Amino acid sequence: MENLGINPSQSYNAEVAQALQEILVFFQPGDMEYLRVDLWHWLKAVTGEKPFLFRGEPSTVISLWKQLTKMIDTGRLILDTTGRHDDKKQRNSCPAFSEEQIASDFQYMREIKLLTAKYNGTIRRLTLAESERPVFFIKRFFEAYSQDDWNQILEDWVEYGLSKMSICEATGECNEVYQYELLEALAEAFSLILKAEYEVGDKGDS
Repeated sequence: MENLGINPSQSYNAEVAQALQEILVFFQPGDMEYLRVDLWHWLKAVTGEKPFLFRGEPSTVISLWKQLTKMIDTGRLILDTTGRHDDKKQRNSCPAFSEEQIASDFQYMREIKLLTAKYNGTIRRLTLAESERPVFFIKRFFEAYSQDDWNQILEDWVEYGLSKMSICEATGECNEVYQYELLEALAEAFSLILKAEYEVGDKGDS
């Protein structure tokens, strides 16, 4: 687990291990593309005027809400367990269109080819450094919004995803694309964490 940015002496904390097992009940590493599609349709329902009817099953929204809430809770637990990590390669929050942001975006674009080759296109939102140490992304995730804020965001997504009103019209704001990208990256981070857990467990059992 050291390659994930998690201190090996802390990575098997019983509470974290139990939380990861609970995530495995509904999300396997190979499920990433299915979740990605569902999340995209949920975003369209939240920001549009048509309720979520993808696959004819609006209850998928509730399932996504529960899955992402569990990932958020577990991410907070992992971050609290591992403590603070400094990563000079991690993308910084720069003002839009600033020279720093443009340079950061160019660096990210250069990394895309490396990410595509390494993960066969399954990792799209994480930086290269974050894919190697997902805890760095978890830190960025909670720097964007607090755990309470994320819980409220998901509750709003459920409400507007199942209604005929766009959240953008109702609130006069539209930050959902940014939130969507972070939620997608969170799922990517957990797909890598769980895959590493499986590989470590399988090697230990063999």
